[in-house]
Amino acid sequence: MKKQISYDSALNTLAAHCSAAERCAEDIYRKMENWELIDQEKDDIVAFLQKENFLNEERFARAYTNDKYKFSKWGKKKIVQGMYMKGVDGIAIQAGIESIDMDLYLENLKEILLTKQKSIKADDEYELKNKLIRFAMGRGYDYGDIIHVMPNLEVF
Repeated sequence: MKKQISYDSALNTLAAHCSAAERCAEDIYRKMENWELIDQEKDDIVAFLQKENFLNEERFARAYTNDKYKFSKWGKKKIVQGMYMKGVDGIAIQAGIESIDMDLYLENLKEILLTKQKSIKADDEYELKNKLIRFAMGRGYDYGDIIHVMPNLEVF
């Protein structure tokens, strides 16, 4: 059910929404889905929010990347996929990925591998390594980064 809302009310609500946390244009369009606004008004609101710097794709990409690799411990590929699904521009995605602190990124990878290896049942070291590689790749980590970190695990 659509909600009747005026253009000015929508603009003020969304400006406050963008001020509370970083958003991308797709988030704003999704928020407006259930409001009775014509498409031109929706586009005008997004354009205004971008012009006034409430919405900034690169700033959003850096914040999204920062959140996902530091707190959710996602790998680069999963972060890129998440931003792609949100409709973030490729240049902004690249800026977000470039903002990653690689030392912390690799430390996070090492941490999740150490935690995971405690719960894996494997007959030998080869099977354990393969299961850890599949797990880390499922979290979005690159094979090269996984192989780089694995020799530093205490068990191996």
